[in-house]
Amino acid sequence: FYTPYRQFTYPFRTVMVKTAGDPVALVGPIRNALRAVDDLPIFEVRTLIDQLGDSWARTRFTATLAAIFAMAALVLAAGGVYGLIAHSVNQRQRELGIRSALGAVPNDLLRLVVGKGLLLAAIGTLIGGVVSFALARVLRGLLYGVGATDPVVFLTQAAILIATAVLASYFPARRAARVDPVTALRAD
Repeated sequence: FYTPYRQFTYPFRTVMVKTAGDPVALVGPIRNALRAVDDLPIFEVRTLIDQLGDSWARTRFTATLAAIFAMAALVLAAGGVYGLIAHSVNQRQRELGIRSALGAVPNDLLRLVVGKGLLLAAIGTLIGGVVSFALARVLRGLLYGVGATDPVVFLTQAAILIATAVLASYFPARRAARVDPVTALRAD
């Protein structure tokens, strides 16, 4: 739109030009055309994509920071599940040895320990999903291109958390599956 310069004195003017080709190639001719009208200083020549990208910089930074904290939380959760299952395996060493002595094959022991980790992860994921669904409205302003209660996002995060818990409980389970029944029965 057009506003007379003498009637409205904005500190900065913006000229936007729609091009059919490369907008950077037209910077020189546009500068010359503007100088022909008035000899005003021309600075900060940018494409609209760059301008829009800068307007989303703060939101992108916030999302990146949230992703970093989410990854840190996932690593801490995996470490917690690993520690809990490893401690449980150490506490149940005698029981696992008895099971092995009574005919439990290593796959049975592996399934038993991973199943315990999976159960804990499923309960935690369910509780966390309910709480995050309730608090999703608070984060609605930070989301772009996805709804606050998008089922794909909720199912994906649940799958990632459960897969992480299974992986974290696999290593103690593998150790439990290799328990020597004689050694476990002698240990006190």
